[in-house]
Amino acid sequence: SKTPEYLAKFPMHCAPAMEDTDNGLCITETNAILRYIARKSESKLYPSDLKQAAVCDMVLDHKLCSIGKDMATNFIYPKAGFGPAVTDEAMTAAVAKMKTDQWPAVQKFIKESGGPFVCGSQVTIADLSLWGHVKVMAIIAPESPMWECEGMRAWFDAVEGTIEDGWYDDSAWGFWNSKKA
Repeated sequence: SKTPEYLAKFPMHCAPAMEDTDNGLCITETNAILRYIARKSESKLYPSDLKQAAVCDMVLDHKLCSIGKDMATNFIYPKAGFGPAVTDEAMTAAVAKMKTDQWPAVQKFIKESGGPFVCGSQVTIADLSLWGHVKVMAIIAPESPMWECEGMRAWFDAVEGTIEDGWYDDSAWGFWNSKKA
């Protein structure tokens, strides 16, 4: 939104946006909001260990700038009508990049931490953030070649297994269900 009221609080005019009425902080960007809420609440979803927090941050940023960006640009946005159609060549290149570069970078941390999550046995905001993109992909393209990425299905199932009953149900995915292949 570019209304004067919105811009007064959120000069970057981005969404999502959040205002903390406790202290007047107005912030935008998913990762910043996730980190802020997790840190403010001292949530176990954001590691207290400095090394694990750095891994969590790195995967959040990798999702934003690399794997999640490519998932959105090449698969999600065109299917949802938010972006132009993608050529078969671009799609093939995006899948190859995901398989050989982007997902292996995430999988490295899952393996090193002993998994099943990015930072070990505790799901983090990095897992949940990336899970959102993969969940949309699972809905709109259940036979996607992304499942060929080593360990992605096991990671996805582990994250999905942490989602508590009532947090969402299939009706929450109505728009995306309408975009199924």
